[in-house]
Amino acid sequence: MINNEPHLLSRSLITQFTELIVDPLEHLFETSVGDLPNLIIIDGLDECMDGTQVQILDMIFTIGKHSKFSLSFLVASHPELDISAAMGNGKLREGLTCLCLAANITSHDNIRCFLQDKFDGIHLTHLI
Repeated sequence: MINNEPHLLSRSLITQFTELIVDPLEHLFETSVGDLPNLIIIDGLDECMDGTQVQILDMIFTIGKHSKFSLSFLVASHPELDISAAMGNGKLREGLTCLCLAANITSHDNIRCFLQDKFDGIHLTHLI
């Protein structure tokens, strides 16, 4: 894709996302016989700078409203002010579920327990 359009990475964020992710997925959904996963995970949104956080959230909303197929997004981030404000925005609230792990006192214990269990499983199957 980038070889065919070398200036793609200098275009807008929504154009890049549409051409690199949404359009190929739409083609895949149109040509597929069975059900396909429809979840896109965006991790570390809080690490984006210069207003990009809000642009990405707006892009997700726009893509979700205009896509030919159902897409779900899981956005993992610290609750920074710009992100919280954008998610509190009326148009973004529609279809949005927020889960704040910090609000649950046992969340850290649950994450630790899950990771410990997975690492123990890896250790048992890959003895050194």
